[in-house]
Amino acid sequence: ISFKQLEYKSFAEEYLSADEDVIIWCITRHCNFNCKYCYFTNKETESELSVEAIVNGFNRGDKKWHIIVTGGEPLLKKGMIDIFERLTEKHTLFINTNLSLSTENLIEFVKRVNPQKVGMNIAVHVEEREKIDKSFIDFLKKIDIIRNAGISFFVSYVFYPPLISRIDKDFEYLRNNGIEKITLKPFFGSYNNLEYPKAYNNTEKEYLKKYYLAEYDLGDNAPETNFKSNICYAGQRTFYVDEFGTARRCENSNDTYGNFFDESFFMDKKPRFCKEKSRS
Repeated sequence: ISFKQLEYKSFAEEYLSADEDVIIWCITRHCNFNCKYCYFTNKETESELSVEAIVNGFNRGDKKWHIIVTGGEPLLKKGMIDIFERLTEKHTLFINTNLSLSTENLIEFVKRVNPQKVGMNIAVHVEEREKIDKSFIDFLKKIDIIRNAGISFFVSYVFYPPLISRIDKDFEYLRNNGIEKITLKPFFGSYNNLEYPKAYNNTEKEYLKKYYLAEYDLGDNAPETNFKSNICYAGQRTFYVDEFGTARRCENSNDTYGNFFDESFFMDKKPRFCKEKSRS
């Protein structure tokens, strides 16, 4: 949140105690939406990890993990409620979701998962949402369920360039229906042979200034920072874990650390130099 580069100090040193660390976990690549700006599809293969294997992986040792859960669509994962109920006994979750699970499953989720251990980034994905929920009525009802359960959340809206003609109207509608915490999220990718977010023109940049909220920044500014050659705790205190359990220093790294959910997993004993280039 509100990313800044810390001089001579890592994120872990600044914000976490010695027994707290971070995992970005792609729990599944399967998704029921087909957003034009996303590279995952509803045809992705599901992994078959058991609930016990997952829980045992996170519960090894005394470490408390802050787990950033992403996908695909995490809340469509088979056994999702069992997994998250067990994990929130010890760890915290921050879930990136389109909130398209059934109302019945959402009600069960908020009953069984510790709401004080969960945060959510709820992506509205307006074009895909309208295919199943024309006036966002179902979306707004589910937001109320999340809010009434005491789960901390905000709503994000991806600024895909063709959506510019509807952004004002969409933000007004959602705000008028009780969603105050909503931010315009920069699009990272290619459109009309241009690479975004660098390609945003002055008009588009004004929209970002108007609707982008820095307090809900999930690292959108980080790609402009070059981490290469910096001493980094990734591989020791932070990891990226894919849907099959393969652990890496970070999502783009080729350095693997075994399978997080079995005995092959290991950690670095000291921080190493970053070898990754920025995405800018």
